[in-house]
Amino acid sequence: MKFNILLNKRIRSIFLIMWPPFGETHESAASISVGICFFDLLKMYVISTDKEDNWSPKITIEDEPKSSYSHLEFPLRLRKWRSCELDAIIDYEYYDFTRSKKFCEIVGQNILDVEFISVLNDKPFGVKLKFENDFLTLTPISDGSTVETKNFGLISNINHFPTFGDINFSSIRQHDKAG
Repeated sequence: MKFNILLNKRIRSIFLIMWPPFGETHESAASISVGICFFDLLKMYVISTDKEDNWSPKITIEDEPKSSYSHLEFPLRLRKWRSCELDAIIDYEYYDFTRSKKFCEIVGQNILDVEFISVLNDKPFGVKLKFENDFLTLTPISDGSTVETKNFGLISNINHFPTFGDINFSSIRQHDKAG
């Protein structure tokens, strides 16, 4: 699915989708993707790293989750998974961040642009959604992806990629004109 479907869409709700980091020593090892629901569309658009190459961003469509954890539970559950205190069946966990202060400048806003993040002319390894006063990036980590905004997930994951070359941000609007 093409990312241009996201352009100018207004965000109704946002979910962080975590694969539990069972026994992981670092918080940054938690694989997190993002699920976005829009006012004019009934499904959830999930942005993640493609499992086939552990590099490319991809977008899929899912039903909105019927149940989810509150964003307030995220830090505690993350810590408990890391320290092996939870023994539930490991599966993706959905956290509703719609009412989180960390996403207040994203929810209710339109996506103004989508930029692919790449090294030189290589295929994209990440994606950046741009809003009037915030952004959301999704970049790969060893076991999946991580999400960062102006106020969330501040691990500066993008700083690991300049070893491969200069980082390039290119708007999908440029890709649409070229294609």
